[in-house]
Amino acid sequence: MFLEQLEIHRGLADRLKDSVRTGRIPHTQYFQGVDGGGALQLAIAYAQEVLAGDPDMFGNVDDRASRLEHPDLHVVFPMVQSVSRTSEGSIQELRDALKEHPYLSYDLWTRSRGERNKKAIISKYEADAVSKKLGLRAFEGKHKVLLIWMAELMNPECSNKLLKLIEEPPQGSIIIMVGCDADKLLPTIRSRTQVIDVHTLSPAEILPTLARWSDCPDNELQEAAIRSEGNISLALELLVGEPDEVSEQVMDWLRLCYQRKVPETMDWSDSMAGTGREEVKRVLHRTAELFQAAFKKNFIRTEAEETDKEDVFTTRFSPFIHMENAEDLAELMDTAIRDIERHGNARVILLDVSFQLMRLLRTPRGEQQVSAEA
Repeated sequence: MFLEQLEIHRGLADRLKDSVRTGRIPHTQYFQGVDGGGALQLAIAYAQEVLAGDPDMFGNVDDRASRLEHPDLHVVFPMVQSVSRTSEGSIQELRDALKEHPYLSYDLWTRSRGERNKKAIISKYEADAVSKKLGLRAFEGKHKVLLIWMAELMNPECSNKLLKLIEEPPQGSIIIMVGCDADKLLPTIRSRTQVIDVHTLSPAEILPTLARWSDCPDNELQEAAIRSEGNISLALELLVGEPDEVSEQVMDWLRLCYQRKVPETMDWSDSMAGTGREEVKRVLHRTAELFQAAFKKNFIRTEAEETDKEDVFTTRFSPFIHMENAEDLAELMDTAIRDIERHGNARVILLDVSFQLMRLLRTPRGEQQVSAEA
């Protein structure tokens, strides 16, 4: 796919295309955006633009980079080290996944490989391999492109080796990193990198893409676009109607907390803590989203029959999320997510959050709010 063929981020795509046309290509860039929100696809299209070259005598343009098959495009992504130290042996899997899921997210990629709860990193062995490749002359044209997906998952050894490549770049080399948070990069890399902010897509921007890939009714497309929060990959999953295990876990947890079933809540926390840090973060994020949706239900009521299980739960749960506790609940989730990211003990954090939920969910509603809704 070329930049002009992208359905999303048109303004940014045009600016990137212009930078290639005028030869103003930064040596190191980081495409920062929501997972599944098009940052990876934008970066691949940009690499395609850099490596495509001029059309042949028949007007055909080389599109191998868009399929991750160009010999001067080197792609790196996190790997579970017990499976493989480098990603080179899994590149065909990534090609196939992108064919099946054009807006592939890292979350969907890890789930499809059965690695969602396993720690994946970009290791020093990966850095050694790409250093050798970038040190060689380009097979075709004058550029060599290194594309690093989820660059913030580079471990310190890999980051330090990459820093040397950035400080002393091989001739014609271009480094394109893709991820969700540039601030998680090594500070010395971050300071030498041009960050390209890929804005979070609004529901209105996502809708045309969903309509192209799904024949669901307009109301379902709109609901998926809103719930996805800029993640096209998630929106398409919601339309397919695949079971959402995270939502089930969240609803079970909130029922236990509201009913103050302490032994069962402790068992739930033990079980959830054992699934891994990334899964715990997903549950906490989804809980925060559910609180937000439930709070909005207090002010926006719909007469349409609700058939989605999570939507029905949110409606029934909305009386317990109100002006008196909504801010405290949001702060509680933000703090818990931050503690998990800092490698806090997941079991202790989940138990602490659970006991606070038991208290906050029973917070009395304000008299003014009750009378206004009545």
